[in-house]
Amino acid sequence: MNNKLYTTLRVLSIVPAMLFSASLLHAQSNQVKGTVVDAKTKAPIPGATVKVLGTSNASSTDTKGGFQINVDDKNRILNISTIGYENKTVTLGPGETTVTVSLDEQTQQLESVVVTALGISRAQKSLTYSTQQVNGDELNKVKSTNLANNLNGKVAGVNIASSSSGPGGSAKVILRGNKSASGNNQVLYVVDGVPINNQTLASQPDNVFGGQRDGGDPISLINPEDIENISVLKGASAAALYGSQAANGVILVTTKSGKQGRTTINFSSSAQIEQAVSTPKFQNQYGQGSGGKNSNTSVFSWGDKTNGTDYDNVGEFFRTGSNFTNSLTLSGGNEKNQTYFSYANTLAKGILPENDLMRHNFNLKESATFFDDKLTVEGSANYITQKLDNAPTAGFYFNPLVGTYLLPRSLNIADYKNYETFNTGRNLNEQNWFSLSDSPTTQQNPWWIVNRNPTSSTRNRLLLNGSAKYKVAPWISIQARGSVDRTSEVWDRKVYASTPNPLGKANGNYNYTNTTITQQYGDVVANMNFNVSDKFQINGLVGTSITDWKTEGVDFNTGIDGLKVPNQFFIQNTTTPVTSTLSANRRQLQSVFASANLAYDNWIYLDLTARNDWSSTLAFTGTKSFFYPSAGLGIVLNDKLNLPEFVNMAKIRGSYAVVGNDLPPYTSLLTNTVSPYAVLTVNDIAFLETLKPEKTKSFEIGTEWRMWNNRLNVDVTYYKTNTTNQFFKVAASQA
Repeated sequence: MNNKLYTTLRVLSIVPAMLFSASLLHAQSNQVKGTVVDAKTKAPIPGATVKVLGTSNASSTDTKGGFQINVDDKNRILNISTIGYENKTVTLGPGETTVTVSLDEQTQQLESVVVTALGISRAQKSLTYSTQQVNGDELNKVKSTNLANNLNGKVAGVNIASSSSGPGGSAKVILRGNKSASGNNQVLYVVDGVPINNQTLASQPDNVFGGQRDGGDPISLINPEDIENISVLKGASAAALYGSQAANGVILVTTKSGKQGRTTINFSSSAQIEQAVSTPKFQNQYGQGSGGKNSNTSVFSWGDKTNGTDYDNVGEFFRTGSNFTNSLTLSGGNEKNQTYFSYANTLAKGILPENDLMRHNFNLKESATFFDDKLTVEGSANYITQKLDNAPTAGFYFNPLVGTYLLPRSLNIADYKNYETFNTGRNLNEQNWFSLSDSPTTQQNPWWIVNRNPTSSTRNRLLLNGSAKYKVAPWISIQARGSVDRTSEVWDRKVYASTPNPLGKANGNYNYTNTTITQQYGDVVANMNFNVSDKFQINGLVGTSITDWKTEGVDFNTGIDGLKVPNQFFIQNTTTPVTSTLSANRRQLQSVFASANLAYDNWIYLDLTARNDWSSTLAFTGTKSFFYPSAGLGIVLNDKLNLPEFVNMAKIRGSYAVVGNDLPPYTSLLTNTVSPYAVLTVNDIAFLETLKPEKTKSFEIGTEWRMWNNRLNVDVTYYKTNTTNQFFKVAASQA
């Protein structure tokens, strides 16, 4: 072959190769970034699906509405869809790599997106269990000093029982009834996907004498103005991923974050006036016992008929309560960084004299993205300080209502408003009351109790949350979260001289408690989503978590002799001080969990979860861990059946779940105890090494209907719950 022919053939072979390489280079993919927002409010839309038409490429928007997806020159048409908004198709121009898409709200079917377990947002129609969401605006229409009370009447199946302890008192929240005889049956509170500590520092009395206090609950310290929305997960299936803590249901709190755009400042103020709704009806025919001298009748209205006096003793003692709350919020940021800050001040007065509360809430939340929005970092710090005076108690002891109600009807309580008189012999003021000898535990002057048996508590809470989420690929992201929740309280009671025994000593007595509760939480979760086909999608997660609780502190009282110098309240002023260290209550829970959510053609949904827990409270038993699964199925009928146009959604669902629960701390290794008065208590509780974790098995079926553009919503659920392996204390046999 001559050189000219060889050269010609070589050129002809190179040209097609060059053209093919140029074609590949021209068609190579490039990354497009964008944001999906609401057309009207410009708020970001999370969870929207972004697809490249003609390919299998798909992505979804994050919590800030952002997304990134690979496109090529042949396929540059994006389809954006999400529940509650009209689908939209966007054609990218040549070289266009950034885009902002505005979606219009659907007019015929407005489907909400709710926050579920572990902070994951899902379309409500895809859920296989019962849940309900309450917007933050609803919570702030009528404010309470306890956030839980704001949910009253807004969520079906929830029983909220407020205590009678006035401002700062606790609220018992029960979902679908009590399930355990050994636990407290309260719900788990989760803030921004992280469980918070809801252990009370003190509980209401469980006997007629009382004298104990209501320490309030930690959820009461949350500022309602910081809340974006609340999701209530009612059944065991909904709460299965949170484990034993969520055996009684979950209340998910999502707090507000900074918004992209100009800085906004909001100020709100609310005022409430409170009065007793009703008071006991009293008879006015009979007065004090015979001459006021008979010890069997002198303190009660069991004497002769009166001359018709009608004193309003209850109204004279009660006062008008109030609750003033002021809140200031600042929000702003850009596409890379957002900031949210809030401050709230609460001043409340109970209807009982001297019952006052002051609270300050500070909240700072930062969000930022890095590495082309692949890494999202969030952090928040919430600090609350509260001062509470004279929280009312139940029972006989230190309860001003007992003396108010039992005062003989022939006596005017206004005569005792000057609650003390000076004793020249002792050179101090003593209680002024018509009787202190016949029934000292019940017949104290109510003004003396609130002024000379006062209580005071100062509580500080620091809640730190941090999270980092990295998008490894369009179909997988890994998130790590951690939190520290620390609550400390100093509480004391001053009992002045002349308070009768057994409530007080001759010179008075002093009680002081300093308690700290710390919860530390951490988890790592991998979230995955697969579009198997145009009609079949799988979303799932696997993760692990650890939770550690610790309670510590000291307790002091002046002992059996009381104060050495009358009415001087400090620790050194006693001859027989009793100081004890509170039981160092320590507990830890380690867990692994997984879930899978399968969707077919957006009308059949299957949920599967599994979790295994290792609890420190199961030490010394034959079972060191416990496993529990759940499964649920939901079918949306309106998309496939020829239903009337006014039906926006029709769904049937069913689920079955098992939720485990461990034992109370230190149950599996029982020991003798020594009381603060150095009294040895011998353990008399029988212990079996065959103790097992508690199991709650729950089954539910239900249906949901939304009609006439969601103006009418119907949600009906039947559920059945059985709890086995419950823990009971049984006295050991004496044989």
